[in-house]
Order: sequence, then structure tokens, then C-alpha cells
Amino acid sequence: SSGSGMVFSELETGESLILTAGHFCETATTDSPDAYMLSMLFPMETELTVTDFYGTVWRAEIIDVDMEKDLCLVKSEMPAFRDIRIASSMPKIGSEIYTISAPLSIRSEGAAPHFEGNFSGCDLDGICFFTTPAIFGSSGSLILNSRFEVIGMIQMADPRFPAVGMGVGVKDIRNFLDRNNIDYN
Repeated sequence: SSGSGMVFSELETGESLILTAGHFCETATTDSPDAYMLSMLFPMETELTVTDFYGTVWRAEIIDVDMEKDLCLVKSEMPAFRDIRIASSMPKIGSEIYTISAPLSIRSEGAAPHFEGNFSGCDLDGICFFTTPAIFGSSGSLILNSRFEVIGMIQMADPRFPAVGMGVGVKDIRNFLDRNNIDYN
């Protein structure tokens, strides 16, 4: 399977930390009952790799998955181009937002689709709405505000109307990183 994600920090070891969607990482582990049953019937090896903007493939490992909030933290030897701050709060409704993703695996060496849209708010369940194209492969795309700080992540979209991406907001991302003792400021 494939999804999107973004390096947001580089460790002192030179390794990078990547945020992506939890449901993408779940397919790479046998923690789920379905994956466990399949692995018992059909022994398989899974290897997690990440591909950078220039097409270089890097080995990666899953650090943590939160399936309730659909978040996954990955570590890789891929270098970070720059650290990206995590915003302290959500922007105002209507604010411009940006994302880089590979919907339907559309990308090429040296090119990745960049999208812009607007923040449309979060519902009572904490699902945030972003008017930016999203379809299979967009999951894990980080949403950035006008200061290019992380404010959310695309985790789902309705294929009947892929002009709106939905996912968690900055509070859930901060809580997930805090749980993993990750410094993001």
C-alpha cells in the first residue's frame, strides 16, 4: 500500500521523523487482528520504505501508531530538508491551507503535487475539514497554515466528492507527539 506523509523533524542522529496516517502503518504491521490472521495463513515479510522528493528510497521503521486518532510516527535515515514547526492552534475558518501529497500515487522524481485550499472547521468529534483535493494516496498528507506550520492531516475523503479532505487537527497531533516525547517546537 502507499500513502503520503511528511518529515517534520530531524533527530541528533541524523534520522528523520515522519508523520503519516495510522491506517497506512497498520497495513505494515501484524498488530491488527486481520493482518495477524493473514500472516498466520500466509507468512509474509513487510518492509516499510519511504521515498523522498527526488525518488530515493529509504528504509523506515514504525515508532508508534494511534489507531483511535489514525496517526503514525515513522523514523527513517532519510535526511530532513528542514524542520517544520507544529502550530499551537488551528487557524480561523476560511484561512488558506497548503499540503503536498501523492493522490493515487501521482508523483515523479523531483515533482509532487502541491495543493492549496481553505480550513473549513472541525466538527464535534474532532474531524477537521480542508477544501483541498484528497483521494486514495492522500492519507497522511500534513496540512500547513500560511506560516507553513502543521495544523492537521488528511486521513480520509469521500471518493464521490474528492474536493474535501478530512482528518485530525493540531491538538491531536501535539498529543500524539507528546505521548512519544517528541520535541516539535
